[in-house]
Amino acid sequence: MEDTADDVRLLAKSALQGIQAEESCCFLRHMLRFYVETVFKHHTPSSSLIERKTNTLANSFLSIKRDLRQCHAEMKCHCGEESRTMMKKIQNTFENLTLRAAAVKAIGEIDILIEWMEQDHQN
Repeated sequence: MEDTADDVRLLAKSALQGIQAEESCCFLRHMLRFYVETVFKHHTPSSSLIERKTNTLANSFLSIKRDLRQCHAEMKCHCGEESRTMMKKIQNTFENLTLRAAAVKAIGEIDILIEWMEQDHQN
């Protein structure tokens, strides 16, 4: 409800579906880092309920990120040009908004990321 930048998207379902399977681990690792280090740090929840839910998500993302770090260390997490380009585009869009609007936008679109994670894991 707080997202007023209707004409801007950080995450597009079609773009996420275009991430090749061999790069999905790397892309996810970058996305989790982006959310943990940038989005959650700059998000100011409008209620204590949203704050609790956001904290729970942040902790879950940290846990997944730790697991992916091991995968990356063992060179099982290929990072190609596609994942780098996609992350750069997301970060540029984020940076072109005000910090508050960008954080609200990213939190509002988190369902797209989670849905992509679920679909990618099933395949």
